[in-house]
Amino acid sequence: MSVGVVPDVRSLGPGPSIEASEEVIGRSLEGRPLRVRFAGPRSAPLRVLVMAGQHGDEPGARQSAARFLEGFVSDPPAELRDRVRIAVLEDANPDGAARGSRRNAEGRDLNRDHLELTSCETRAVHAWIRSFRPTAVLDVHNYPSRRRHLVARGRILDTDVLLGFPTHPAARAPGRWTNILDRARADLAQGGYTLGPYLLFQRSGRVRLSTLQTVDARNGLALRYGIPTVLVEGRAPRPGEGASERERLVDAQALAIRALVGSHVAHAEEWEAPPGEGAPRVAVRARWTGGGAQVGSWVRAAESAAPVLGEVPEALTRAQVTQSVRIPDAYAVPRRWVPLLEILTRQGFPEWVGEPPATVTVESYEFVAARAGAEAELRPVASGPAGEPLDSYRIFPTIPPGGPALGVWLEPNSQFGLAGRSELGLRRAPGSSYPVLRLHWGT
Repeated sequence: MSVGVVPDVRSLGPGPSIEASEEVIGRSLEGRPLRVRFAGPRSAPLRVLVMAGQHGDEPGARQSAARFLEGFVSDPPAELRDRVRIAVLEDANPDGAARGSRRNAEGRDLNRDHLELTSCETRAVHAWIRSFRPTAVLDVHNYPSRRRHLVARGRILDTDVLLGFPTHPAARAPGRWTNILDRARADLAQGGYTLGPYLLFQRSGRVRLSTLQTVDARNGLALRYGIPTVLVEGRAPRPGEGASERERLVDAQALAIRALVGSHVAHAEEWEAPPGEGAPRVAVRARWTGGGAQVGSWVRAAESAAPVLGEVPEALTRAQVTQSVRIPDAYAVPRRWVPLLEILTRQGFPEWVGEPPATVTVESYEFVAARAGAEAELRPVASGPAGEPLDSYRIFPTIPPGGPALGVWLEPNSQFGLAGRSELGLRRAPGSSYPVLRLHWGT
């Protein structure tokens, strides 16, 4: 795999431009380059990754990311010139883009591969993110406004840009995301564009604030690396809309990206997650509930321009934690459990180097019999000092920022984790033990 910085550094566009460079961070399955373009000084205190094209059938997202970068390079706002370094990955799925396909050449949806990292494209992105260490990620997509179950009710979505924030309770979300949303909405309104929160209108008629799963970039990157990650969904053009409307939609999404970068620089404190208290706990089970503030969203009649819904009072917008655990100092994974270890290695989790502390307390789980026809249930085994050497285990400390992700993905009762994956070889027979151990240093 050829990875390196393109030797020629060039300026793009007229006016008070800034220097831009390129780097190939990996290659697709069919050998196409994953090319990142940079703008802004390497020494800038803030670093923003704009990633587009995970879905190859979303050309507007790729165009918007490119248009944002060209505008930023040719006419950078004075307040941003020295404070932020921009990295734009316009095409994270070049094989899919070549086919006009949502998935990559293996048939995988890359935006559902941020946990197991089975695709070479997502592995390359994660490895590079660990090197670049962005302070914010903007995940750029397009959404279709005509959904069958909405059209059946005479409705279509009609917002130019939708923003989504990390929704898993353990993922790092901006502490004041409503401020970020409101400011971006005001910025776009000045150009005659509309912006709202990313909502999922379900077939049941209920509305919820996206997903709690951690396999997508927004939740997965925020959980694994502690990076506030924002989903930027631009409306895809509808059949019959001409070139001018297509250009308008690309402009709207590019402006939204620019507004979010400006917000990250000018209001960095709003992008900080609220501080935790005491020993870290992570949510391993959660569900959506209502009762939150009303959520604005433009929905209009399918056959006219008349808006029919301005507020969604019963939207499921609050993630209620139904079970959490206090994560240990480390997890120990048996060396024989190769499939899981391969995932943790691809994720780049650091391992314990050298001998573990002299005093180690071990906790484990075992499966116990359940009612007839039900799956065996889990219960914790009383903790105690390590009774045997840990040579047959690989040890992963729960140090920041990856500690919460280890808890979410390794705890056996996590609805978001790896324990239930049959391909990982976990037996749930009564009397068997969960192979991953919880380690505590000291007494």
